[in-house]
Amino acid sequence: MREISLDRSGYETPELAVFFGSKFLKNLTSLELIADDDNGHVGPDGVEVLSKTRNLPALRHLDLSFNWCSWDYPDQASWVRALLKGRLVGRLESLWLRSTDLEDTGAELLANSKLVRTLRHLNLSGNRIGEAGLRAIATSTNFQALSILDLRDNWYDDDGPDLTGWVQGCRELLEERFGNRLLLDGKPEPHPLP
Repeated sequence: MREISLDRSGYETPELAVFFGSKFLKNLTSLELIADDDNGHVGPDGVEVLSKTRNLPALRHLDLSFNWCSWDYPDQASWVRALLKGRLVGRLESLWLRSTDLEDTGAELLANSKLVRTLRHLNLSGNRIGEAGLRAIATSTNFQALSILDLRDNWYDDDGPDLTGWVQGCRELLEERFGNRLLLDGKPEPHPLP
C-alpha cells in the first residue's frame, strides 16, 4: 500500500494508535487524514501518536487539512507542538495544513523547527496566520528547500483575508524571500502539484 486517503472518517486516538501500529504501512508514501467542519478532527494527542509512529518510514506527503486540531484546547498551538515531537515531519517533502485553524504561534513553531528543512511544498492556506506568523515564516532559515509555499486566504489583518490589509512591508518581505514559489490570494494553484 502506497497511498491512503481518509476523508471525514472520525479519528479517535486509540484507533489511530492501532492504525499507525500496523506493519502494512511501511511502504506508505502519502497519507491524507482530512476532516470536514465538525467531523473527524484529530486532536493534539492523535497528532502526537502520528508524529511518533515508526511505521511510516517512506511517508513523504501528509495532509491534515480541515482538522481543527486544537478547537477544544486552550493552547491553540498544542497540536503543532505534538506534530513536531516525533521525527515524522523531518522525512516529509509535502505537508498540507489547510484550514487547520493555525495561528501565529503555530506558524512560528513551524518556522523555528529544523524538521521542516526537508519540505518542498508547505500548504498553510485558509488559516488565521497574521503578521507575527508571516514574519516568522519569511525570516526562517529552515525553509530553504521549499518550491511552493501556499499562504492564500489567511488573516493578514483583523479584517480577514484581504490583500489591502497587509501590514506594511510584510508582503514584500515574503515575496522577496520566496519569489515565484509563494502563493498568495489571486494567484492560481500550480498544476500538477508536487
